[in-house]
Amino acid sequence: MSASQETLASSLQQTLSANAQERKQAEHFLASIEQTAHFVVPLLQLVSNQSTDANVRFAAALFFKNFVKRRWPQDENTEDTLLAEDRQAVKSEIVSLMITVPKNLQLQIGEAVSIIAENDFPMAWPELISDLVSKLSATDYH
Repeated sequence: MSASQETLASSLQQTLSANAQERKQAEHFLASIEQTAHFVVPLLQLVSNQSTDANVRFAAALFFKNFVKRRWPQDENTEDTLLAEDRQAVKSEIVSLMITVPKNLQLQIGEAVSIIAENDFPMAWPELISDLVSKLSATDYH
């Protein structure tokens, strides 16, 4: 795990704390760093990393879904706060991630896919259908 992933994992773990002060500090920290470029890449890496604590993976998946809800949609009245590079990184990995993570994480990632598709498909995410079809299997309905 890189240093940024370790910091992120630690903060996500603290959001699960019974101590309200610790939780609030972690939530404040996460809110402040979600504005930085490339924040989303280490977040998705935590979700996919099987050696990461299951609770941290779930917190990362939940935070990612909420991040997508807050920051992905664009319209002509709002400034886009996500780099095109970050958007593309997410779209290139998210379908594979969705089908390889455990069911509880799949639900969170699946909801994020739906939000992204609602905003980007077909114009800004033309490869979505081919990505989905390429992952389908006649023998594995997972």
